Amino acid sequence: MFAGCIEPGNTSYGEELIKLANSPIGLAGIPYDYSCTAQYGRLTLIEQGQCRHQYAKRHNDITRHPQTGVMLVGWLRLDNRKNLSTKLDLNIGGEQGSDHDLVLAAYLEWGADLVDHLIGDFAFAIHDPRTKNTFLFKDPIGTKPLYYYHRDGLFLFATSISVIKALLPKQQLALNQRWMAGYLLNSSHDWRDTPYQFILKVPPAHFIKVNAEQLCESQYFTFNPDTNLVLANDADYVDAYREILDEAIRCRAISDYPVGAESSGGMDSSTVAVMAAKHINDPNQNFHTFGFTCCEMESECIAAVSQSTPMNSTHIVAQGPPLNNVKSDAYTAFSNCVGTPCEHYSPLSHTPLLSLANQLGVRSMMSGFGGDEFVTAFGSLARVELWENKQIADWLALFNGNKITSAIRALRWLHRYQRDNNHFEVALKAQNHAEQRWQRRIISDDLSAKHSLKQKIMASASYDAGYTSINEFALGNRWAPNMSARLESSTLYAASHNIEYNWPLLDIRLINFFLSVPAKQKLGPRGVGRYLHRRAISGIVPAMITNKGKEMGRLITQNRSPLFCVETDFPNFRELPIALTDVLNQERYEQLLTSLSHSANAEDDSRDLINFITLKRWLENEDT
Repeated sequence: MFAGCIEPGNTSYGEELIKLANSPIGLAGIPYDYSCTAQYGRLTLIEQGQCRHQYAKRHNDITRHPQTGVMLVGWLRLDNRKNLSTKLDLNIGGEQGSDHDLVLAAYLEWGADLVDHLIGDFAFAIHDPRTKNTFLFKDPIGTKPLYYYHRDGLFLFATSISVIKALLPKQQLALNQRWMAGYLLNSSHDWRDTPYQFILKVPPAHFIKVNAEQLCESQYFTFNPDTNLVLANDADYVDAYREILDEAIRCRAISDYPVGAESSGGMDSSTVAVMAAKHINDPNQNFHTFGFTCCEMESECIAAVSQSTPMNSTHIVAQGPPLNNVKSDAYTAFSNCVGTPCEHYSPLSHTPLLSLANQLGVRSMMSGFGGDEFVTAFGSLARVELWENKQIADWLALFNGNKITSAIRALRWLHRYQRDNNHFEVALKAQNHAEQRWQRRIISDDLSAKHSLKQKIMASASYDAGYTSINEFALGNRWAPNMSARLESSTLYAASHNIEYNWPLLDIRLINFFLSVPAKQKLGPRGVGRYLHRRAISGIVPAMITNKGKEMGRLITQNRSPLFCVETDFPNFRELPIALTDVLNQERYEQLLTSLSHSANAEDDSRDLINFITLKRWLENEDT
């Protein structure tokens, strides 16, 4: 965690920030191993960190270059220390220097271009007194959160909105109606927007430069969608991918404490768990896996993973917390450390796993999330890509059957492709569901029209419709703000349990390699999905997992707690918080009340209804 401010004259924001850091709960209530502060004129910097290994910062002072006065605060993990040290001609290996020291040295060498040389998960701020510039940097994937407020000569920044909120008077915390309306439609995720008009995110792969004259935002990285990698044969693609995959997992398994990994029995989490175990000293003692068993096949698959490699500590939770209980301690803890309503429910659903991991001394938790978006995507669009590129022989090979039956299947596919204008079943179902949910909306029509909310929702629901390549789909639909929102909130919520979350399958090196690989390596003969990844983990991950699909059987546990109480959770319109009524259509809200009073359940509306209750309660707490 870190925070800072550059304040106008005759204000006390810096002093208030120091008081906040020195409070018993620290910044955003997140535990820390060290705390350091620096004040230079109008600049105040705070850093409070959790140490997991020898490369983590252990200093009692802000990282500073004595000759130039350049200072750095950060929340970061570098994955290319050796390569970076070589580039900089430094001897910062072992315990001789922290990741902070390396990043500061990189800035002194390359200035703002230093991010072109960094690999890892990071958010950090640098103040350069020589130019009076302050920079905020965020990693290409956006795993570490970073927010800022810049208005009337005041510049505040922090890794949690809670910190910025605690420093500002309530009258300066103008709520963002566009965000709230989007939240009620389960579509509030944005690269920059937050629930507050003047508190913004630093987007992934961007940096902010602030000085006395202006604030500038720059993007330093974009993914290359070209499939331009040519290797000698299929095996070379598999070997190269496996090598990068192994390194992506190895560098995240470095810890002086026990390491944890999620284990669902699926291909992604199983890959991470099995490959991580071999990089951990005495995994029977120092490695734990954690999972839920909500479906009938999960127990068997999780057991297969645990038995395939030395790992004695496999922890199973039968059921997660009821996500509709917005009055629970988990919701309160989430809101306290993140500072916003819960946009993505995954962090909350993992509360039992994080709590147990914390009790066992685990300080790093690896997750397989993110694989589906890129490197373990099924790859169905390979058929479209190969057809459009006139690679007919490779295209025909993707259809199951002998020469005759595979040709018949190919012709049927081509007929649907042309008839429905490249809209297949998954996209059509998603768009139909989005249209039905839109018809049940309770937000103001004026607000909907002003911010083009329907267009945003339908674009998100388009899924793979209209895309003509796997990479185009991944970068145009899968790589989206909701993914970044999940990573940011998971990072903060896990940190409140003294745990660093990380996602090996979202390693930038792994994604770049996958994007460069030809389509026929991603969808195999006879339509075998996740083809590159399946081959890379063959013989490493149990065959029962590599050979099966994503289906885990029927649901065997049910959350039987009531979804809501109409009388308390859905009061009369005039009893709602004013900020909420400003974004609602009163007539539609009253129609909703009538339908709820006559309905035994509302399964189709559950996410929208939970979002409504969550937002209402959060606004009520904001007013107190």
